[in-house]
Amino acid sequence: MKNHTFCWVNDQQIRDLDIENMKALPSVLKNAGYEKTYRIRSVDDLKNILSAKDVLDNIRAILGKFSFHGSSCVFHYQTDEDILLDLMKESIDFQNKVFDDTTITYNSEQINDIHTALEYAKKKTDKPLAIYVPIDEGLDYVEEALNMATKEDRIKRFKLKYGKFSKYREIYSLVSKKLKDTNKSWHLSFCAKRCNLAGANNIGAEFIAQHYGADSVCHRWKEKPKDGRGWTTTTDVFQSRRLEYIRTPNEEVDNPYRRQRIENLKMVETEIGNMLALKGDGLIEYINGKPAFLKALTSLGVMVK
Repeated sequence: MKNHTFCWVNDQQIRDLDIENMKALPSVLKNAGYEKTYRIRSVDDLKNILSAKDVLDNIRAILGKFSFHGSSCVFHYQTDEDILLDLMKESIDFQNKVFDDTTITYNSEQINDIHTALEYAKKKTDKPLAIYVPIDEGLDYVEEALNMATKEDRIKRFKLKYGKFSKYREIYSLVSKKLKDTNKSWHLSFCAKRCNLAGANNIGAEFIAQHYGADSVCHRWKEKPKDGRGWTTTTDVFQSRRLEYIRTPNEEVDNPYRRQRIENLKMVETEIGNMLALKGDGLIEYINGKPAFLKALTSLGVMVK
């Protein structure tokens, strides 16, 4: 799945495209990948997804409609129940039927089952494999998953669930260091909109992820928030010259809410491309021209000269 865009698309963006009656991906996102995410709150949740007859048909319909440049899946477990090995294998079979890679959710408390599931996946498919790990499990947990990813040739992608950069700076640095100069890519799932760094809160989280060497991100968009009296009176508008999301009065925004989110994604993808094309003095000049971005990097201990 090389040569894809930095910003991947999930069902939230698909819903925006459908509501805005957009029949194809915008040109700047024509090589976007598709990430299907499932929040699993119980073993029964997983069983229902794997057994429902229409789930795969719905995914195939989405993939056929928008012609994505790669597709992938994440099962994010929010339960203390053990996921039995048979269900791990079923989830692998499920992914093999429709997605372009197969992802195993890491769990150090079931490490023997995880290794067995990995060997099962290697035998069942020639597709690339991936490891997914929630960042809030902690440094040691993430490092164990990284070690598995770097030692196994068939694992081509490391997926990390987003957590605040200020809180998990050590983990982001570890992922960046471990995967640098390897043949592994890394992807940030459930990515926030803003970086939430002191003094630079509005900088797009995507740009901080790219600083840590991420090859791609997929956003977690919230539905339009309410202020207690109804819909909020502002819309977030991404400003390329500042790399910031600016809360803008609705009457000053040309696009409806959902279309503006699509426009934001297009502008982010374009600006990520512009930044990736720069090196050396050109990149330094670019960063120095974005004061809030420079402040965000400085708060993470990055010196830009």
